[in-house]
Amino acid sequence: MTQSKKLKIAVIGVGHLGKFHAQKYAQIPEVELVGVVDVDMQKARAL
Repeated sequence: MTQSKKLKIAVIGVGHLGKFHAQKYAQIPEVELVGVVDVDMQKARAL
C-alpha cells in the first residue's frame, strides 16, 4: 500500500483497551495513527 493509501485511525479513550489498540495500530504499516483523545489530556499525551 502506498503512503497516500494508508488507513487513518484515531483512538478515543486511552484506558486499558484504548492504549492497547493505539499501540497495535501504530505497528501496522498500512495504518496511520492520526489522533488519540481522552478526557484526561495527560493520558492522551503520554501515549
